[in-house]
Amino acid sequence: MKKYLKLIEFSDKKSVWLLFFVHFIMAGFNVYVSFLLQKGISSAMSGKVSEVFDALCLMIVGVIIYILTYYWSACIQEKVKMTLSMGIGVKIVEDMFGADSKGKTSGNVLNMINNDAEVLSSSFIAGVLPMLDFSFNVLYGMIYIVCFSVPYGFAFIAISVVFYFLSKYFFKRSSAENGAYLGKDDVHKTFLEEISKGFPVLRNLKVFPWAMNEHGKYFDEKRGSYERYARYASGNQGLMVGGVYVAEIITVALGIVLVSRGMIETGTMIGLWNAGIGSIFYQFLYLPYTLDALARQDASYKRVEHQLNENVPKKAEAVAKTCDKIELSHVDFAYENAEKKVIDDYSLLLERGTLYFLVGKNGAGKTTLLKLIAGELLPTSGQIKFVCREESIDCIGSSQISFVPQESTLFRTTLKENLTLGKNNVREEKIKEVLSELDMWQRIADLPKGLETKIDDEGMFSGGQIRRISIARALLEDKPFIFLDEPFSDIDAKSQEILLRVLRREKRKRGIVIIAHTFDLIEKEDAVISLGGEKND
Repeated sequence: MKKYLKLIEFSDKKSVWLLFFVHFIMAGFNVYVSFLLQKGISSAMSGKVSEVFDALCLMIVGVIIYILTYYWSACIQEKVKMTLSMGIGVKIVEDMFGADSKGKTSGNVLNMINNDAEVLSSSFIAGVLPMLDFSFNVLYGMIYIVCFSVPYGFAFIAISVVFYFLSKYFFKRSSAENGAYLGKDDVHKTFLEEISKGFPVLRNLKVFPWAMNEHGKYFDEKRGSYERYARYASGNQGLMVGGVYVAEIITVALGIVLVSRGMIETGTMIGLWNAGIGSIFYQFLYLPYTLDALARQDASYKRVEHQLNENVPKKAEAVAKTCDKIELSHVDFAYENAEKKVIDDYSLLLERGTLYFLVGKNGAGKTTLLKLIAGELLPTSGQIKFVCREESIDCIGSSQISFVPQESTLFRTTLKENLTLGKNNVREEKIKEVLSELDMWQRIADLPKGLETKIDDEGMFSGGQIRRISIARALLEDKPFIFLDEPFSDIDAKSQEILLRVLRREKRKRGIVIIAHTFDLIEKEDAVISLGGEKND
């Protein structure tokens, strides 16, 4: 339970603690009614009509207060659930773009954002909060019963202990099976995404039967875990429901025995029995559903525990530094399950103030090399160092490099947000200057809302225009290195000339690496990096 309470950090803390306090008060309502019931019956048996009427009035007032409090509690719950889901989702996304993203597959990340954040927020309301209600209610009920009859109280305690150990067993088993299911589901979703990306290839090769067979295997693997999880959860529910009804019969019989022996009065026995049923046994009746929610939350919590506990980004000290050189030393890289290395024992030095053209045949590893330096991929062996004022450090590539991929993308937000990526310190004059240099300002200025125009469809710009907007975004980031993957592939000759003029000017303060397929645009002062067996110039 302690680890689940850590989730409070990702929600509105005041609302959460207020919610706990309200539920603590509401948990005593059944004991309040039981006490009035006990007094009312005792008064009725003694012929004290006025006291019976007083007890009924107090019950009605209590019910009205309870209804209003419950409504207030429900409003706070929705606020807590919404803020918790947003807080956890943001934390997961921050980690995904951080330095410690090694080992995360797309299926794993999608599950964490789309499934785990929602499960944790929902289960906090359906699991943690009901578990606290359970504890408060049982505590109130036990204290109340023991105060009037110790033997009767011990009977409720003994039965509750049996329920507790049974529930604990089923919870552990269902939690373990749900965790196993989610782990297999990650792998399955990653496979399905790979299938969707490779759809044209699969269609041309006509291997859909193989893909569907693999899909069936993944489904069968996770189905076993889910069926075992459902079996434990269902067994817990069935046992608890039946057990509560048996416990009701036992405690009624025990109450009658105590009354017949003169140990308690009839009115007291009915009040205590009502408190025991409502505050104790009925809590165990709903316990399986609470534990089921906690089992799902437990599996999700384990998957995102690292992200939630990671308060300080790793190697954050490197982010603030501006590096002048990038050194690659004997770097190897091979994709998973590939027989041949894409990058083999490769060494390279990149310096600010130089324009590099990276050339080579298709499949030589040009894009892979840039992704390795930028930190999108991790080398199989070797070292990539960033040199900052003669100090060689391990560094987060994304903190030093603006990377413009071959397939440029515009996000569904305003053009200004697309260009600045949320940075508030970028002046609009600077944005206009960069766009003008790339011959894009007039196109954007002609839009009804200019930079505040929202991107609803990338079709509003041509491929070349999207490419130039992406390059403008990289220039505005003002990082010491810019990597461009085939920036001339979908722009005309005039735009190529404009872009090269801008990049040659920018090389005075940056290191710029361009992947190109031809030597037509290379000048004498440019450096050439060749992949595929040739030496670097």
